[in-house]
Amino acid sequence: MMGAGNGRFVGCDLLLGSSAIEGIHIGSHSNFVYDAGIRGGSAGTSLIHINGTPFASEDNHIQNTRLSDFVGNGIYIENANDTHLTSITAYGKAGNTTGTSLLVDSNGTGIVINNFVGGNSGLHGLWVRHSLGGLYPTFGFVTNFEADLANSDGILFDGSLGSANIDWTLVNSWSAGSGGTGIHISGGSGITITGGSIIRNNALDGILIDGGSEINTVITGNQIIGNNSLNTTNGSGIRITGHPNAVNIVGNVISNYNEAATGHQKYALLTQSDVEGLVFSNNLCSVNDTGCSNTSTAVTSKLTYSGNINTDIGPPASYFPGTLGVAGAITENGGLSVTQTIGSGTVTTAGTAVAAGTSQGQPEITITGTKTTDVAHCSLNAAPVATWRTGIQLLAPVVTSNTVTVWSPCSRLGSSGVYWIPL
Repeated sequence: MMGAGNGRFVGCDLLLGSSAIEGIHIGSHSNFVYDAGIRGGSAGTSLIHINGTPFASEDNHIQNTRLSDFVGNGIYIENANDTHLTSITAYGKAGNTTGTSLLVDSNGTGIVINNFVGGNSGLHGLWVRHSLGGLYPTFGFVTNFEADLANSDGILFDGSLGSANIDWTLVNSWSAGSGGTGIHISGGSGITITGGSIIRNNALDGILIDGGSEINTVITGNQIIGNNSLNTTNGSGIRITGHPNAVNIVGNVISNYNEAATGHQKYALLTQSDVEGLVFSNNLCSVNDTGCSNTSTAVTSKLTYSGNINTDIGPPASYFPGTLGVAGAITENGGLSVTQTIGSGTVTTAGTAVAAGTSQGQPEITITGTKTTDVAHCSLNAAPVATWRTGIQLLAPVVTSNTVTVWSPCSRLGSSGVYWIPL
C-alpha cells in the first residue's frame, strides 16, 4: 500500500491469490509503479487500485507495467486526480467474462493515458461510470488505447453518467473483436472519438449512442469498418437512438470493405430517434449492406448532411437546414442544374431586310451585370406577325459585358425583306 506519498514500486512482480482484493493500493500523491508485473486474483480483485478517499490521491504514475491473467480489474481508479498511465499492457485471462482492463469511477478526474494495450478484457476494455456519488469522472485524455476481445462492449461510457459534461477524448485508439458494441456511449457529454481511431469487427454496432441525454458527441477522422459480425437486423457502423443532443460525425470511413467476410454493417449511419442537431458530412460510406445512411427519424430542420461519398450508387443527396448563402459562384457538375437570373429585357427588330443566307444583329438589350461567360435564353414573347417570312429563325443570343444581342438569320434562299419580329 502506498499511503504516505512519494512511494516507489520498481522492477518487482506480484502473483495474487484468489482471495486478494488488491495487488497495489495507491491512496496518496506522487507515487510511481514502474517496470512491474502483477497478475492473478479473482473476479473481485483489482491488480492496481488508485483510491485516495476522500479525494486525496493525486499525481500518480503507472509506467511500463504488465498486468496479466486477471478476471477482475486491471486498474481501478476512483477518488483520484491527475493519474498518468503510460505504456501499460493489460491482458486478462483468456476466455474470462468478468474482467475490465481499466475501470474509472466517481471522482476519477484528469486521467492521462498513453499507449495502453488491453486484450482478453473479459467484460470491457475501458469502463467509465458514476456509481459512487460525488463528482463525475471528468477529463480523460486518451491516446493509443486498445480494447481487444472484450466479452461485452469494448469501451463503455455508462448510463450512470447521464448528461454530465465529462470531456473524454480518445485519439488513435482501437476497439475490436468485442462480443457487444465497439464503443457504447450510454451516457456522458463532451465525448470525442478522433485521430484515426479504428473500430472494427465487433459483434454489434461499431458505435452506439443510446442514452438519450448525451450532448456534444464528436466522431471524426476514424475508420469504422466491418462491424455487426452477428448480422443483427439494425447493427450499423454508427447507430443512434434515445434522442441525444448535438452529434457531429465528420470525415470518417464507415464501411464493410476489407471486412466483408464477417462485417454486416447495415448502414454507415442509422438513426432510430430524432437528434437535437446532427451533422453527417464528408464521410466515405460505401460497401455497407443496405446503404450509406438511414436518417429518416431525424427531423430535417436539425440535420446537416453533405459531402458524403457512396461509390456503390453515387453521391447521396445533401441537406442544409435554413437559408443557403453562397459567397462566390455555383458551378454545374454531374447533372446539377444551377441557374442564377441576373436580369431580363426585350427588343423589337429594327425592321430592316434580312438577306437570304445572312444573319442580322438586332438592337442590343442592356442587362447590367452580364459577363461574356453568361448564357442568355431568348424566345418570342408574342405570336409572329403576318409578314414573318419562312426561314427566319432566332440564333443563340450573344452575351458581352452588360449587353445581350439577339441575332436573326434568314436561311431561305432567294428571299429577303423587311420584317418586324417581336422578341
